Amino acid sequence: MPHNHSEDFRFPHRLAGLRRLLTENDLEGIIVSYLENARYLSGFTGSNALVLVTPNDALFLTDGRYAVQSEREAHGFERLVLPPGSNLAEVAGEQIKRLGVKRIAFEEAHLSVKAFAALQKAMPEGAELIGKSDLVETIRQIKDKTEIAAIRRAVTLADACFDHLQTVVRPGVTERALAWEIEMFLRGNGAQRLSFDSIVASGPNGALPHARPSDRVLGESGGPEFVVFDYGAEVDGYCSDITRTLLVNGAPTDRHREVYDAVLRAQLAALAAIKPGIPAKDADTLVRDMLTQAGLGSFSPTRSGIAWAVSSTTASAFPRNPR
Repeated sequence: MPHNHSEDFRFPHRLAGLRRLLTENDLEGIIVSYLENARYLSGFTGSNALVLVTPNDALFLTDGRYAVQSEREAHGFERLVLPPGSNLAEVAGEQIKRLGVKRIAFEEAHLSVKAFAALQKAMPEGAELIGKSDLVETIRQIKDKTEIAAIRRAVTLADACFDHLQTVVRPGVTERALAWEIEMFLRGNGAQRLSFDSIVASGPNGALPHARPSDRVLGESGGPEFVVFDYGAEVDGYCSDITRTLLVNGAPTDRHREVYDAVLRAQLAALAAIKPGIPAKDADTLVRDMLTQAGLGSFSPTRSGIAWAVSSTTASAFPRNPR
């Protein structure tokens, strides 16, 4: 039987917020197929799940590999544990028929064409599938205490890793060795995984926004050079993402100081400007204008952004013209 008691759920306020949005959008339910959104609603940390939410029901679908894990983690949901290889979307369509709902949203940005076809085939006659891309994401934009605590742990760990890096960075070590040092430190101190592949870029490689660690030796230019680190830790499902720059192999040149100070001034100005209610694009524009005034505008192709999602890629910075 469906579980209708909100106190059973790990995150009842999240389900309540989603149900409120269903009502506001004249929907009778939603199929949540994106794994990170399913985790957000249920607390499930496995690799295969689908959640079906209506005003009165909350179903959790997974396969037999996760029978025990889903029982431990997906509290409050009516769980359907299926044989491995089952099409969760198809079974979701069958459950929609059982529940008698007609207007069902699905996550159009995350449901494959194959899964959509299976879902559509299993849907009852007269039921309508409505593509949506922002229902769960709308709730996720405002972090609750559990999320904020996890984010703080992830950031604290990344900061501690930078302290560690300053003790091992020296001329003669390779970028690849430092990337491994990052991974060992983060995983050894509580990270479940890296937020993304770490970037260690020395000398001319620092001009590559998404450089891959290579066998280049720090200081091989013979003079002082920057080393850019960009990495993060995932802790309890939430990712940190920090970028730091060190200088190795001598004292900074005037050009080093000029570039570093220009970026620092832009960063501090943006931090001072950011406050509740400010459009995100305003902070990005401020940074870009300051870098342009410093003669560095053509060297800043990436966006100055902040992500609100679980992963570092889901909500990546923000678009050029966000609200």
